[in-house]
Amino acid sequence: MNRKLGRSGLCTAWLVFLTTAAFLTGVKGATVPEWAESGRVAGLSIQSSADALAIESAVIRLKNQNVSIVELDTSLSRYWTDEEFQNELNFISLVGDAIHAEGMKVVVYYPALEVVTPDGETNPRSAAKDYPDWLQIGINGKSNVFYGSKEDWVPPEGESAWMSPNSGYKDYFINRVKKLASETNLDGIWIDVPLYLDTGAPWSDMSPGAKVAYESWSLQQGHNNGLGYSLPTVADINDLNFRLWLEWRHINLSNFIEEVRSESIQSNPDWLFVTEVYPMDYMDTLWTGLDGARLQSPDKFIKVWEVDSVSNGQAMKYAHVEDYSSRIAMYKYARGVDRGTPSWGFTYGFEVPDAALGIGAAIATKTIPFETKTPIMTETVDGNMRKEWYGFIKDREEALFKTDRLSRVGVWFSSATREYYDYSQGGRYGMFLQEQPPVEDPDWWAQFVGASLIKLPHVSAWRGAAHGLHQLGIPYKCVVDPALSSDLDGLEVLWLPSVVALSDARANDIKSFV
Repeated sequence: MNRKLGRSGLCTAWLVFLTTAAFLTGVKGATVPEWAESGRVAGLSIQSSADALAIESAVIRLKNQNVSIVELDTSLSRYWTDEEFQNELNFISLVGDAIHAEGMKVVVYYPALEVVTPDGETNPRSAAKDYPDWLQIGINGKSNVFYGSKEDWVPPEGESAWMSPNSGYKDYFINRVKKLASETNLDGIWIDVPLYLDTGAPWSDMSPGAKVAYESWSLQQGHNNGLGYSLPTVADINDLNFRLWLEWRHINLSNFIEEVRSESIQSNPDWLFVTEVYPMDYMDTLWTGLDGARLQSPDKFIKVWEVDSVSNGQAMKYAHVEDYSSRIAMYKYARGVDRGTPSWGFTYGFEVPDAALGIGAAIATKTIPFETKTPIMTETVDGNMRKEWYGFIKDREEALFKTDRLSRVGVWFSSATREYYDYSQGGRYGMFLQEQPPVEDPDWWAQFVGASLIKLPHVSAWRGAAHGLHQLGIPYKCVVDPALSSDLDGLEVLWLPSVVALSDARANDIKSFV
């Protein structure tokens, strides 16, 4: 998504961190198809107006670049009628046949909670106009929908409608995913943006369905002396109800994703469910509600991590060494979350040198690369560069992706500390360190003063620990809390940088480790 989100800091408080045993299932590694355990991923954007020759040419080009897995992007983000959607399925199967004929696998891109109507600002028929009760609602009471070019992927007159997973939209989306699973020849699906975007409204979801779901959950958990809570009305981190609601949003999105995955696998037991995760270890997990550390499933489930660059326009061309180190740390974070499950990861580049470093960082951390040119996920920096690197990977997949790494040092990353302590200390973003670009760059990641990770005590301490270990050449792994007791197996050293929030269970695990 390549977003530059941020908010003003709230008052100091980190008092409560809920134990996460209720939704961390104890999965050490999901069962995935063998072809997904290693590979070389690339995107293909093609529309239904393309003829057979154009499809064949595009597919052969990817094959010649040593691509093994194709992320197919057609137009599933659009607001389709049932008839239009069926026509799109037919086209997707046609492209799938061509990809399979060249010996590659194919997963189709489908946004989970965003529906785009390209002319929605003027068209009387749009997703938001037809289904206003499906929309996410912000804490300010406004619907989470926007028009025009507020985000670069939405056309100037387009409508971007963000749907609530607690509305009738959930069944609508699941039914369409099931049709993709049962009526096409796809090897899997790649869902994106299963989150609460704040472009149209801050702090979603306050919709009627969310109100019922949150209050029911709060009552079941016995909060407020067994009476449960109503939706919070103020975004105040000091307020226990607000903190509980933030935690519920993580659970709510995790449950939505798991329900979609489960239903789709029932329709097609052989296919793979891929979830794109855009916030990494920085603060965006708080406002989007999507925390990759909470997403675990035992079967046919994999995450593709959107590891961003310091510039939307020039990727890592002018990145400082500390920011390259941060990028490597983000891959290490992803591997810590995924444990025994393979990780796929974006390697945004601009020119061959920084693109090659991106691919190198991915495979050095045992992350399967998705090579792409910023900011378009379906383009390559250079076809010959991709061919050379993917050929190198193809010849060494067993060593790169299927061989255990021998880290003896663990660095603890605490989701709770980031959200309930770093935020209270004034941290607002924290994706990279250097706020000022070395050259003039309007697309630099830091769009406001105070965006640096140095403002986040725990995130900066974790990234600093990682950077030090990189400089020293010491192998390590990221131990991500919500953690499993088994995450400490095989370690000789455990480093807890600026950790201030721990559940009793994890504290006992650490005592036992010592």
